[in-house]
Order: sequence, then structure tokens, then C-alpha cells
Amino acid sequence: MSKSNQFVLWFTGAIIFFGCSSAHNVPASPKVMAVTGVLRVDTAFDKSSLNSDIVILQSSVSGDTLWLDVEYSGGCAAHSFELVSKGLWMKSLPPKLSVYLIHNNHGDACREVIREKLSFLLHAAQYPGQRRVRLSVNEINQNPIEYNY
Repeated sequence: MSKSNQFVLWFTGAIIFFGCSSAHNVPASPKVMAVTGVLRVDTAFDKSSLNSDIVILQSSVSGDTLWLDVEYSGGCAAHSFELVSKGLWMKSLPPKLSVYLIHNNHGDACREVIREKLSFLLHAAQYPGQRRVRLSVNEINQNPIEYNY
């Protein structure tokens, strides 16, 4: 094998090796956190203040806890999350309640893709006289999440 063919082979191998490294920075599984917070009812909440810099990958309820697998850009500063509702239940059986995930990146402009599992206690979502509520998170759920208590 000639020196030029060896160089081409070595160069191609280096491109493949370094090109397939973790440039996307997507972790294999979400980082699991302890309880992130508690659903807060705020009748003055304005949903127009929501930003769309977070993606909710999956949502579920276990007991009195809402679990959210989320993805966002960052990596250089701590981010904070809050779950808020206006406390306006829709008249249906069972009642339906919209809740909103607020994401504050605290000015983090880094571009690493971060995945986290967030959790929020849902006691404030309970509707008097009922044993279950359907939750719509950020109004993007095609099928609301059932919360039985």
C-alpha cells in the first residue's frame, strides 16, 4: 500500500472516529431529580409569558406526583422550573385543569442538550367532591393526564 493510500485511509478513519463522537451531547437517559416543586395556583398567572425553550418528552402521574421528562438547551448555569395553574377547572367529568411548566434558564446561552426528569406534587390540583382530575400540561397534551387521588 502506498503512502498516499495509507494517509487517505488514516484520514478517513480519523474523520469517522471524531465525526461520530458525542457532538450532539444528548444523554442516554434523563437525569433523575428529587421532587422539583409543588403545583402553585396563581389566579393572576398570564400564560402569554411562557417561553417555548423546553420540550416535554413524556408526562405521567404516580400517586400525587406529576413526572415530566423534559429537554432543553443549556449546560453552563443552573435552570429552575415551576408548575403553575390559574386554578380554573373546566366543567367536565372528571374536571380538567390546565397546568403550565415555567422554565427559567437564568441567562444560560450554552447549547448542550439537557434531559431531566422533573416532579411536582399535585395536591393543589384536587377538585372538591371529586376523586380524579384530568391535567393538560402546557396545553399540548392530546390526551390529558389522569390524576387520581
